[in-house]
Amino acid sequence: MTVASGFDTRGSDGWLEVYSTTRAFPDDPEASLTATGTYVDVTQLDELDTAGQQGAPGTVSGPFPVPTARDIRIELRVLCRDDPTYFADDRARLSHPVTVDLHQKAAVEKRLFRPADPTRSASWR
Repeated sequence: MTVASGFDTRGSDGWLEVYSTTRAFPDDPEASLTATGTYVDVTQLDELDTAGQQGAPGTVSGPFPVPTARDIRIELRVLCRDDPTYFADDRARLSHPVTVDLHQKAAVEKRLFRPADPTRSASWR
């Protein structure tokens, strides 16, 4: 999640969800899960390539992209198997979130603003 701009009403509690992904726990119950992020410079959040983060739970692996030049909150939860005979509902399947707040400066800031639309004009007085 990233901090929503003051004019962006899509966010919740001041945060805007950028994408959601899952990672499978190791088969060994004694082993720990390591999740790695990779910082990516993007001017606009819609430029962030999250295609590799989509897939059925347990099928996605590798580092996940983290946009730079923004306040970022990663929300970690345990998601148990989808078994309605064991878990009554999604509330029982999901742990409480653990959050990690990050901020990484951009290495390069190119194209900070979107290209101007030549069909639009503005008058200043």
